[in-house]
Amino acid sequence: MNDDQAPVGREPLRVFERILLARRHAGLTKIALAQRVGVCISAAVQWEHPRGTVPSVSNLLRIAATTGVAFEWLATGRGAALPGRDQTVAVTPLEKHLIAVVRRMPSHHHGPLLDRLLEWTRELDRAAKALASTV
Repeated sequence: MNDDQAPVGREPLRVFERILLARRHAGLTKIALAQRVGVCISAAVQWEHPRGTVPSVSNLLRIAATTGVAFEWLATGRGAALPGRDQTVAVTPLEKHLIAVVRRMPSHHHGPLLDRLLEWTRELDRAAKALASTV
């Protein structure tokens, strides 16, 4: 799955084939992919059908993030299927773990999770300011 180009004599993979490979690479069922991307199961089924619908760009981004493949490859067929190690945004083991947890979550939980994290950060900032004012 990490070849940059189709083998000689073979047409480049079509988007439905790349989605299928990405899902299998991640070890997901169509149901699990649909849940994690935040769509109905029939959408995921359509995406992998030769005459099915093509996901929106935002859903292609979610599929790439969920399955661990490169967005450019998934969307266009160009480039390597698997992103290089230098594209990792995580710096610490905790960040890597958090990214993995978020990628496993259904996308409709991302907003509430971010809201809670931001709320918690504001609470910590207020507590730190209150503590600093007593010193």
